[in-house]
Amino acid sequence: RGPSAARLLGDQAGGGGVHHICDRGGETLSEFLARAAELGPERARELVEMGAIYHLPREQFEVFSAAFENKERARSEKPSNYRRPARVVDAGFTLAEGDYVRVHARPKTYPRAREVDWAQRVLHQTEHFLVVDKPSGVPAHATRDNLYENTLEQLKLMFAGEAWGRELRLPHRLDVDTSGILVVAKSGEVAGQISNSIKAGFALKRYAAAVQRDQTRAQDDRLASGTVLEHYQLRQKHVPHTFVDKTTEEGAKQCLLELEDVRNLQQPNVESSK
Repeated sequence: RGPSAARLLGDQAGGGGVHHICDRGGETLSEFLARAAELGPERARELVEMGAIYHLPREQFEVFSAAFENKERARSEKPSNYRRPARVVDAGFTLAEGDYVRVHARPKTYPRAREVDWAQRVLHQTEHFLVVDKPSGVPAHATRDNLYENTLEQLKLMFAGEAWGRELRLPHRLDVDTSGILVVAKSGEVAGQISNSIKAGFALKRYAAAVQRDQTRAQDDRLASGTVLEHYQLRQKHVPHTFVDKTTEEGAKQCLLELEDVRNLQQPNVESSK
């Protein structure tokens, strides 16, 4: 929904958000959002500051849009001048006629990120990296529609006075709901070295998880201490990793999960806890 001032593009540019083409050059981003996306000035400024707005110049958008006419081909055969929409955090950014703007009007928020005492979460620090205890409920890095409410950005803000503060990089990640240890590199070079070590299998990751077994199914004999579970993943850029059969997919990566200790936990008495 929107006035005739902007052309709604639907979902061809990758989904997520509302897609607009700027029809009036010389407007600032905040002015365009207030007019074409029907956002109030305050809300428009909040979305820009949160990192929920993306932009692509007209000539680059034509290439970007054409690449998605055939999504399967676009995954492997992108032209040399292909560019993805870039996040814009300046509400005064001036648009040109024909520019592409993507608006995430309802970004997912993670208020826990602003509540955490991050100084207490730094467990160890060296010349090259930090060791941080990431809490549950906080992304490891920026999400598509939220630039600031995440572990990496909060650490950058905390260490803004350091020469390396804005250079912090994540060589690995943890899911939003997962708490645990993150190694945060102080430079891109160190991040690359750590990432390569992980890919080469030099890092051992240990997880502790409480899971509920489906009582309607028979006990799975594989879920015992010492069991090693094996699966294969095909990893591709810009698309989710997929589970594959190692005999049919070239380049599939072996993943091993050893169940070091499996035990039954006493379930809480739901009735007595009410």
